[in-house]
Amino acid sequence: MKILIANPNTSDAMTAMMVDEARRHCRPDTEIHGISADFGVPYIATRSEMAIAGYALLDTLARRHNGYDAVIVGAFCHAFVPAAKELMPVPVVGIAEAAMRAAQILGRRITIIGLGAPDRGANEDIIADLGMESHIASIRRLPLSGTQLTEDQAAADEMVIEQGKKAIEEDHADVLVLGGAAFAGMAERIATRVPVPAVSPVPNAIALVEVALRTGWRKPSKGASSPPAAKQTTGLSEELGGLFASAVAGNE
Repeated sequence: MKILIANPNTSDAMTAMMVDEARRHCRPDTEIHGISADFGVPYIATRSEMAIAGYALLDTLARRHNGYDAVIVGAFCHAFVPAAKELMPVPVVGIAEAAMRAAQILGRRITIIGLGAPDRGANEDIIADLGMESHIASIRRLPLSGTQLTEDQAAADEMVIEQGKKAIEEDHADVLVLGGAAFAGMAERIATRVPVPAVSPVPNAIALVEVALRTGWRKPSKGASSPPAAKQTTGLSEELGGLFASAVAGNE
């Protein structure tokens, strides 16, 4: 099977990190490819940037999804994942939902170690969207951007280990979620240095779509992930407009 990791931001370095991690953890017969957004920002940190990234994601997928059996949305933002699930004729999994659902299985009290300003409430939005408020021990943030994290991974590892140990001791967390695409590959590096599981989003997303395809997934024709009814659009790319123009876009 062929899986596309679609990065809604413009950072090719971040995309490459996710692809490398996915290839280490996928099945031998799974082929992994990655693509970054053609426009937008290198690292998504605000709601306005999320809005731009959501459009960039849909436009990219409309033009590039053909030939792939599944899509991974490579950003720790859940807000634009449901829209991709509507439009795509293949399974779509976001790395945030994959990591959080895996963490529910591995522990009862979850700490997200993330990035970004706490006053934005982005991680709180993800938790609410997934209905996981009762499972959260804490949210701890690094004073870094995604770009800075990818540029100095060794320093980021030490910061995550420090915050993880504090979450375990002070917040009674029993599983850590590495909350961002820029954390790709870190869980393997720090696994022996923290006393609870550290969940990496990308491998869990890959595993979910592999299972979905191997168990006979079909595009829903009803419900929240069914394709939208046919509608004419203005100003969209030919490929994206084409998905909206056909009432059977999801079954092509």
